[in-house]
Amino acid sequence: MNWKRGLIRFWIVLSVAWIGGAFWMYDPVAKYLDPIGTYQVKPEIGEARIAGYTDAEIAVYLRRKAMISFSELAFLPPLILLVLGYGGLWSVRGLNDRPSN
Repeated sequence: MNWKRGLIRFWIVLSVAWIGGAFWMYDPVAKYLDPIGTYQVKPEIGEARIAGYTDAEIAVYLRRKAMISFSELAFLPPLILLVLGYGGLWSVRGLNDRPSN
């Protein structure tokens, strides 16, 4: 049994499930298409309007904010898991490959 191949496949399945779940829970499409309607109750919109920003400028800001936070939520945990998995595999291989004297 090839552990590396099996773990990579397991990581792919978990990553796809995580990204799909994040997409379902966070709903970035709605936040991208109608950012002001989605965030209507947020106080930052009122503060931005008082500061003189137009709705188009506020929408650009909210779209960017939604995409950045979705990207962090969806892609960082699988990447961290991949790095930790490779680190664990590297450390286990290092323990098993000791030269005998």
